[in-house]
Amino acid sequence: MGRGIRLNAQHFLWQRQLRFRVHPDISLPKDRDLRIADVGTGTGAWLFEVAGEFPSNTILDGFDISTAQFPDENDLPANISLKILDIGGGDLPDSVVGKYDLVHIRLFAFAILNNDPTPILRNLVRMLKPGGWLQWSEADSMPMKSRHLQLTRSTIAQKMMTKFFLWTDRYYPRTWVPDLAEKFMEQGLEMNSLFRYPVTDPFLYKGWVDVTLAAYEELSYKFDRYADPELGIGEDFRLLIERASKESAKVDVVYDPVVCIGRKPAHGAGALY
Repeated sequence: MGRGIRLNAQHFLWQRQLRFRVHPDISLPKDRDLRIADVGTGTGAWLFEVAGEFPSNTILDGFDISTAQFPDENDLPANISLKILDIGGGDLPDSVVGKYDLVHIRLFAFAILNNDPTPILRNLVRMLKPGGWLQWSEADSMPMKSRHLQLTRSTIAQKMMTKFFLWTDRYYPRTWVPDLAEKFMEQGLEMNSLFRYPVTDPFLYKGWVDVTLAAYEELSYKFDRYADPELGIGEDFRLLIERASKESAKVDVVYDPVVCIGRKPAHGAGALY
């Protein structure tokens, strides 16, 4: 599965599961033109759908570290622009600081180092106008980790998941995900809430498995940089994925989608930035 295909399939699964693009508890101003940012926009799928929910004068900016998945600029609505930005790369350009009524980010777990989202979160907060909202959607794999041995009826898949959890625990731990609301509060955001949306629809389940296995294949190309004998090489892991995908009906690799929202205080209300 090509990365663009996987990203779009993943997007539509998330939308089918959540049934919203902007969380219903987020209240945006109606008395002025809005600016909305999508960080890690990929193919721009979220922005394209959000464009249909807001007036045509809403400015929609998508940011990513690479243009590789951007659609042709001639296919973009007039109010959507896609740009390069490394959200974890230190100082932000002045052109994005304090500009947005809503900043959206999704599935950044493998960009988080040292189990600490603070450097990226700090920059996301800096992008917000006073009173602006942050919406961070993420995959919480902890419930999957606790249940996969009970629900996975494929020994190949169990071997694959054991190796995957070894890698994530060692190099990309994600214990920060359930604590996102507390992390938001540490950065001065208010009205923070974390919502969990477990996948229970059997119609969607296999789709989540297939998309997750495709993501694992992409991530396997990171294995070789660690030279970890216990982890092995990416090619071996991809062989496990290929074998497990043939038994996908017996595999549980479905994480819990979670959405965390918070609002930057207005000026004079104790904002940190």
